[in-house]
Amino acid sequence: MNSFSNLEIGDDPDWSIPFDFNVACRAELAPLASHLHHGVIGGLAGYYKLRPTSLNKSSRAISLILQNLVNALNISRQCLLAVPRDRSFFTETRYRAKVSYKWFTRSIDYLAQADPPLILVQSAFKDRQTGIGRRTRIKASPYLMLLLQRYSIFLRCSKIDLSRDPFSLSGIEKNLNQLRAEQRVRIPIDWITIDRNIEVIRLKNADGDLIPYEDTDLTRIMRSKLGAWNEFLAKNFHVGLLLDDSKIEKSLRDDDWFKSETRVFYRDGKERPRFIRFDHQQLYRVFNNESFEQGGRFYGGWWQQIPSELRRYITINDGPTREYDFSNLHAAMLYALEGKPLIEDAYVLPGVDRKLVKTTFFKMMNAYEGQHIDPPRSGSLPPGLSWKEFQEMVIDKHAAIAHRLRSGDGIRMQRIDADIAQDVMLAMMRRGELALPIHDSFITYCGLGPLLMREMQSAYKVRMRQEVAIEADTTFFEDEGIWLADDEGPEDVVRDRGQSPGYEQYDNRYRAFLRHKTDEWHWRFGAGHIGPLID
Repeated sequence: MNSFSNLEIGDDPDWSIPFDFNVACRAELAPLASHLHHGVIGGLAGYYKLRPTSLNKSSRAISLILQNLVNALNISRQCLLAVPRDRSFFTETRYRAKVSYKWFTRSIDYLAQADPPLILVQSAFKDRQTGIGRRTRIKASPYLMLLLQRYSIFLRCSKIDLSRDPFSLSGIEKNLNQLRAEQRVRIPIDWITIDRNIEVIRLKNADGDLIPYEDTDLTRIMRSKLGAWNEFLAKNFHVGLLLDDSKIEKSLRDDDWFKSETRVFYRDGKERPRFIRFDHQQLYRVFNNESFEQGGRFYGGWWQQIPSELRRYITINDGPTREYDFSNLHAAMLYALEGKPLIEDAYVLPGVDRKLVKTTFFKMMNAYEGQHIDPPRSGSLPPGLSWKEFQEMVIDKHAAIAHRLRSGDGIRMQRIDADIAQDVMLAMMRRGELALPIHDSFITYCGLGPLLMREMQSAYKVRMRQEVAIEADTTFFEDEGIWLADDEGPEDVVRDRGQSPGYEQYDNRYRAFLRHKTDEWHWRFGAGHIGPLID
């Protein structure tokens, strides 16, 4: 790469997102993608002698790169893209459409070597501290950022007439310094889209790699049900986070939260999320160990990846929400398999931190007989207790199900709790209501709590032949001590806050969602639908 294409000083390779091969180029971006295709790759010697298939491949590569750059810019100016250069990423599978390796890598190089450069690049490298190899990082150059801003203004102010050339270099130099000082590039949020044809039923092997499989009646039914729910969400609901950008960024930089050991049991991936991908709202199911009887939980929603203390600020169609949890879910399920109710909190031992008990219980439930279980961090155990003695304390507390610990039951329990979650989601959908899953809990409008809890209890009882405790988390209204005036509804508080300084991105995302909604939608799903604040 030429020196002018290097990343800027201060860019941190850790603050990146994976390149997404499943984005779709929106119609609004097509003329710009076409311009880049002809202007950058079209300058190559012999370009116009290329076969139509090669032209299509190069055009798709440019469109894909552009869409990913727009996604990154809408997240943050500091957001980088981690770009694969391994040929294995470019083969066609049921999880990913085929992209030409040759034209993708060429396009990255040509965009970086353009004059002025359209992207900035840091080539693949090995982290000296960890010894871990890092993929190539790219980001939009200041010129491309200004080009995108000019282009969005151009589309709003005129018809798409390339003879007016919004891509001209004329006058761009005097705007570059101003652009560098701005914190956010003003690009319409609704340019972002995800290909809804991606595979939502995913199978992994024991190493965690996605593997092919043959469709059966079971996989087709699961795909149909989840596809209907994804479509229901996409058409009717906007899921937002009522926090200003600075608080969101601060929470994602909180090292203490990411060091929590309990988190690993509730996530498909263990990599630390650096940004909230608000465009990720389509769910998929992940099955493990080459078996559709293991795993099967729902992943993909951005609300599943954020720190738990932020979830109380989630809104649905600008209305406040509350989270409802199955209490002690997997412990209760193990007792139910023995035909017994769980009478007390499964994770309480005298004088011991509850999180440590819970973490240990899950480690033992997920382990197989004879498998080594890593001890907690130094200093976590109660004084005078060894790791072996502490595990024996947990076993003694759960003597009735001791034979199910170290049996590998954890991954099989996930299959059951995922089916319970699906039952709840579909039951709420049939009523025209949304319940967002977070494995053992759900988020919905505050006023729909009684309905959701009935559906959760019903779904659990059908599967487990027992009842289960359900807990309601606090809302941000309760945490902040907000009182409503007599003429004020909860949606009024949310709307006023969402339109306050610092909440511009929250407001922009919601306005983009509302842009094409009909009067019928507003009557059915608008703010008046959310019910009372208190269940």
